[in-house]
Amino acid sequence: MLLHVCSLSWDDLDVVGMRNHPLLRRFDAVFTQFNSAASYSGPAMLRVLRGNCGQQPHKALYEGTDPSCYVFHSLERLGYKTHALLNHDGHFDQFLTDLECVGRPVVVLLVPEHGAALRGDKLQISGMREIPSPRITLVPAAMKIVGLPAGAGSGPVVVDQPVSYFGLNALLGDMLRDSPFTPGSRPLAERMAHLETTAFASENGDMLVMRDAAGQYRMRTDKGVWVPYNP
Repeated sequence: MLLHVCSLSWDDLDVVGMRNHPLLRRFDAVFTQFNSAASYSGPAMLRVLRGNCGQQPHKALYEGTDPSCYVFHSLERLGYKTHALLNHDGHFDQFLTDLECVGRPVVVLLVPEHGAALRGDKLQISGMREIPSPRITLVPAAMKIVGLPAGAGSGPVVVDQPVSYFGLNALLGDMLRDSPFTPGSRPLAERMAHLETTAFASENGDMLVMRDAAGQYRMRTDKGVWVPYNP
């Protein structure tokens, strides 16, 4: 189950004092450096749908691609039935407790599209998302494995490595090959030790923000000029 929610970043949670919200502690893995790579819903949706092929350039999102890039088509080929629910009414109370009560094994992924830009910076006012800054595209992705054998879970595994769509879907592929619901299966922490990482790069049209080897952010403007980006 994929929960693709709008307007939620780590920086937004910091602004409202909810980085350590109890809901996140209910997940089995929390990704502190997951990069949605987009600051608007359209490209974010295309990226999550094409996650098998990793983080494609922004312009390539609107071109044809290999069918194997599509996550849900791949699941259908494996025999799973896929369903989509759009425009939810916003009532998510107990959207994990209910699954636990059903008793069926379920992998739940929380992958926000982008942040709300609650806090502006030196180059962009609050609420504006033209520049895909880390405050907007670093989002609280998380995974919950409902129905693990008793004693298999020991609290959330915090993943601090830079991760994007390819790493998350590679992890799902690993679980399809080696089910976490089988007694004696590898613990989640061991699976995370081999997680595919992706260097930070976020795009919005001609705007590109990257993080260099020294950890500094740089922005390519719509004029093609690279400048330091210090939010």
